[in-house]
Amino acid sequence: MHNGLITKERWESLGTYNQLANIGSEVGRAFKWKKAGVKERADGAFFRAWELFDATLNDGKNQKRKREINIAKELFADLFFDRHDYMETPEHLEKYFTDFAILSKQSQ
Repeated sequence: MHNGLITKERWESLGTYNQLANIGSEVGRAFKWKKAGVKERADGAFFRAWELFDATLNDGKNQKRKREINIAKELFADLFFDRHDYMETPEHLEKYFTDFAILSKQSQ
């Protein structure tokens, strides 16, 4: 992972719910900064989320959820870049990730 904040080993030691909750934090930041017109921060959050999506997809324990995670990743890009290929909203995608944050806390 490029950001130096977390290693591959540390990321893979997290449970899937925790991984997805962390992705959701970056997704939320990306949308927040984009809406505020702060391109540099929005782009930074986008790339951090993208990197976390990739790390989660490469984590062997998530193989059964790969399709679901790829769909969330594709929706995120679609919304962030205003393509609107899907009938989706940033709020709905953020809700999806919030549910994982709740599950993560419940499983601790």
